[in-house]
Amino acid sequence: FVFFDGRQAPRNDCRAAELWQKSIALEHPWTGVYLVNGYLDGRFDACGLKLSDAQIERYFALSRDKLSYGSRKAGSRRSSSA
Repeated sequence: FVFFDGRQAPRNDCRAAELWQKSIALEHPWTGVYLVNGYLDGRFDACGLKLSDAQIERYFALSRDKLSYGSRKAGSRRSSSA
């Protein structure tokens, strides 16, 4: 949630899309997740945002290649005893 002056700021999907497009241009990996998920969910339909299949693939690849969540090397921080 975003709070402004003690209250929740009004949701502005078009502004969010604009900022996420600037962020993805700087290759911030989490932006790839948020922008594409919002796009595929139809969150930006009223904004006229159009992403090509190549852009979607590139944004997800950026996230996959730069974020290590969910990927763990064998034996790292895990006890083998049951």
